[in-house]
Amino acid sequence: MLLDDLAEYVQKVQEISKTELCTIHVGIRKARYFSTFRLPDGGSAERIATADDGRIFAGSSLFKVYIAAGASWMIEKLSAGSDPSNRFRGVRNAWSRTFTDVFNEYSQDFKIKPLYGNPTVFELIVHYKGPCNINHWLFSPDGSPLLSKNAFLNTISQYTEDSRKQHNNTAWVEYSNANFILIALLIEVVSGKSLPDFLREYIFDPLGMHQTYMSADELNAVPIGKRVQPHMVSSKGLRRAIHVNEILYLSDTVEKAAMGGHTSAADIGKFFEMVLEGLHGTPSSAMFDKGFVESLFRGIGTLDDEKHGYTRFGLYTTLDEDLPGSHSLNRLISSDGDASTYKLGKDSQNKDVTAFYMAGCATGWLSTVYLLPKQQIFVIILTNTTSPIDMSDIVSKLCLQEILDLRPSKIGDPNFACRPKGWQTMTLPQIHRAHYVELAAQMYEENARVYSKLEEEDKAPDTLTAACPNILGIYKNKKNGQSLEIIDLDGTLGVKLKGETKVSKPMRFVRKGQVFRICSRVRGTTDLAIDCFGDWENLTFGFEEMNGVVVCFFRNGRNVVDRFTRIEAVG
Repeated sequence: MLLDDLAEYVQKVQEISKTELCTIHVGIRKARYFSTFRLPDGGSAERIATADDGRIFAGSSLFKVYIAAGASWMIEKLSAGSDPSNRFRGVRNAWSRTFTDVFNEYSQDFKIKPLYGNPTVFELIVHYKGPCNINHWLFSPDGSPLLSKNAFLNTISQYTEDSRKQHNNTAWVEYSNANFILIALLIEVVSGKSLPDFLREYIFDPLGMHQTYMSADELNAVPIGKRVQPHMVSSKGLRRAIHVNEILYLSDTVEKAAMGGHTSAADIGKFFEMVLEGLHGTPSSAMFDKGFVESLFRGIGTLDDEKHGYTRFGLYTTLDEDLPGSHSLNRLISSDGDASTYKLGKDSQNKDVTAFYMAGCATGWLSTVYLLPKQQIFVIILTNTTSPIDMSDIVSKLCLQEILDLRPSKIGDPNFACRPKGWQTMTLPQIHRAHYVELAAQMYEENARVYSKLEEEDKAPDTLTAACPNILGIYKNKKNGQSLEIIDLDGTLGVKLKGETKVSKPMRFVRKGQVFRICSRVRGTTDLAIDCFGDWENLTFGFEEMNGVVVCFFRNGRNVVDRFTRIEAVG
């Protein structure tokens, strides 16, 4: 069986990555393969289940495919008919209408300002002409959510214009959580239901996805033993569990659309089973009929040519490109390393294989999904650990390699560092499997150096409050309404980021020459979130003074400059 042949290699990758738990669900036509692997503290990796055991993981961005399917169901199915009382009739042509026109037609409480570039509803769903990445407004460096629904609606129009102009209007396609927040809010104003209730009624319950949760109340009702605990691994391979007092990212639509909910590998499989059944089954055998499923695959926000781009099923690409894995933590940490940009290759006939690629990435949670509709294949990998390598990325590629008999372009290169040792005595399948173990080892080495750099910078000595007496106060960002509060932490400088209704945990604020830097709350314990390899990669703030008093802090972000101005009287 597939996972029996791969188990040894999955366990080796797990031991390299120090991932505590990994669940695999593979579908190949009518066959289904499950396995769960666990790495206990101080022990060796072992397979602990060969069938669905109902473990609940955070799904993160994997939930965007449900939001896309829900919006499509609303626009293409619920709007049908001539009943004048049907509240969905007005979205029948929504795909080709500008988002703001459709949203404002239904929204009674708030009218959103036009978005720069006037993207249509469909363009937002394929990440074309929408807002640039907004994670530095969504989350603080420690991962705490900051952005509320009202603040998002009030600021997204200006942010879209500012960030697009920063790119000189050249990069019209960019993956962004903001696009799906907008789509989720549209679902709510059109349907009159909350996003979780709408998806529960039209997607989750009809498909029997009863292990999928998008509210804290639902998740709290799940037995503790079924709820997987997230973990973090340091550059030196030390793993620790993340203990949280509350369930993050489920308080409002902004968080749920950006970070998704919690689910099992079996439930994700049920969704893709229905998609494949709609494509390949008899016309009446699936909830998703053939016409609807085919429509889900139409349209693409192209990146460089017609072969690649964003769709309702994530990123559409050939497997002989470096786009598979491009949304994994591996690529976020090391964007140009030999291992992180590794290409899966073509099939044994030297033909391209196309796939839809999706990934979920949050502190303590990493997941990868591939869908190959023509071959009726899906691969789902869920893990509960962020470490210098993303195990879900590597294991998903290992599974695809095995299923499709791919021929990586570098496998025969004698100079490629990931050639497995002793390959001369191995069969070709063994070489390919062992190759991924070597790949994991090299990737860990590449990425651990980046991890270590962040950890070292995070160890910066505290700055005494007495050394900067004129810095304490509240500084506000006029563009997004958030504030930077410089506080005293037992005699040393600290900082909190505040949104309209949300606030981060206190973090250290240390001076390094002519700048200040945000660091973890406890020296020597890096608890900054994975966005510190992304939108929060720059944690340093410059400042301006007037009469010896700091009046402004500013930070150069990826898309805009964040500027915080003191809002209390100077002097």
